[in-house]
Amino acid sequence: MELLKQNEEQANIVAARVMRITSAVFTLVYILNLVGIFKVENVIMTITFIVGTIILWLPTVLVNGMKIKHPSLKYIIVGSSAILVTLLSVTLTYHVVALYVFAIALAALYFSRRLTIFAAVLTIVGTTAGQLIAFFMQTTPDSNLDTLKRAAVYGIAPRVLILVALTALFSMLSRRTASMIGSLMSAEQQKKMREKSLEVSQKLLETVTELDGISSSSAEANRSVAEESSEVMRGSDRNTAKITSVEESMRVISENLA
Repeated sequence: MELLKQNEEQANIVAARVMRITSAVFTLVYILNLVGIFKVENVIMTITFIVGTIILWLPTVLVNGMKIKHPSLKYIIVGSSAILVTLLSVTLTYHVVALYVFAIALAALYFSRRLTIFAAVLTIVGTTAGQLIAFFMQTTPDSNLDTLKRAAVYGIAPRVLILVALTALFSMLSRRTASMIGSLMSAEQQKKMREKSLEVSQKLLETVTELDGISSSSAEANRSVAEESSEVMRGSDRNTAKITSVEESMRVISENLA
């Protein structure tokens, strides 16, 4: 669990960094559009740039600025990237088809199948709605998709199928990687258990050694007491013999006096 938590926190940092880099690229694209390299209307491009930049810098504010580490943060990051893709599908239409996979790829950083599916659902729903809105509003018209039928059959449907296929790929990768991390966690837990068992065994050995020392000291003390007791008994026997000798001498003297 600790390993997954560390990966999630690291993925938040990486995702915020990726979105900052994307913001820098987005700024370059905006500048190139202003000088005439791209042909998107300046008003549409400016609105897209301002809103998109706010969304792209949101993870940096939450992760690096506010130091938030809540588990729901990954959903906020991936959800904001899906909103960005939806916005781009409305304003820049066919210019950003390659970016449709952005939120799904970002979710893959977390090795979570659920988060990958979450990103895919938001992206598919958002880009489908975005393309329909773009068609009716004619924000950046695509001359190849000049009717609603063409837009649905040749524009929306193929892109949805591609997103579904990519979701399956990223989902399998996430599941496989999560399984590998789980194996690493099991190995790490077993290692910790072995280290703990070794520590307990060492403590038990020290305790037994200490008890053995105490037992040896007690035995030595008992031997000393026994030796001293024997010496006292021998001294007592000698005293008794002397008293007996004195009594015999006094009896002899008494008989002589009589």
